[in-house]
Amino acid sequence: MPHPHGAHPNVPPPNAQPGPALGILTRAPHPGTTKTRLARVIGNDAAAALATAMLQDTVQALHSHDWRTALFVEPGPALDAVRTLTGHPDALPQTAGDIGRRMQSAAATLFDDEHRPVVLVGTDIPALRATAIHDALRALAHNDADVVFGPAHDGGYYLIGLNQLRPGREARLFHHTIAWSTDHVLARSEAVAAAAGLRAVRIETLTDIDTAADLADLRARLNTPGDHGPAAGPRTRALAMAIDLPADD
Repeated sequence: MPHPHGAHPNVPPPNAQPGPALGILTRAPHPGTTKTRLARVIGNDAAAALATAMLQDTVQALHSHDWRTALFVEPGPALDAVRTLTGHPDALPQTAGDIGRRMQSAAATLFDDEHRPVVLVGTDIPALRATAIHDALRALAHNDADVVFGPAHDGGYYLIGLNQLRPGREARLFHHTIAWSTDHVLARSEAVAAAAGLRAVRIETLTDIDTAADLADLRARLNTPGDHGPAAGPRTRALAMAIDLPADD
């Protein structure tokens, strides 16, 4: 598999010493190609602005000296724009293919750089905080699990953590036999893990933002009196409350 670092020799990762690594997979926020289901209700510009806020909040919340944080960006030509948006120089292009192939390639890149364990997340989970990364790394480091999943309420997962990426074992978790973007992704992935002889554990369940209903749910949680949980970062919180969301959605 081609190593993405070779295409960008002038942008060395700033904290690429071996140890744990976090890969954040993101699509560059652009009106018309970002959060398209949500955009049908709130408009392309608002959807792209919300995606930008979630990206910035995610990088800010998850960056840590305890692990390398690398962004994996789609499309590749948007690397510099995403670096500017986030202030985070450690950004690499995603490989082509479905989400499984993209995740496998990102994990392989980090393992090739001698990082272990490796955790992958997305950027559309407003409540995601560094505690979830610590929980996943702890389970992997203590040999409690071969794979860690962070379940999403829609039946998918927002986080996957691995100690290794072996052909026929962990690599099977990214194969085309899993129907991505369905409400069976987590259940199917756990079944694949069991068939491969992998011990899988779950951490906390969180909600991603893909639809107007998801946004309405986030706003309700932000408005709940006495709820002091981190429902969203500051940029996402402000924008989620300001967006004009039709009452019947």
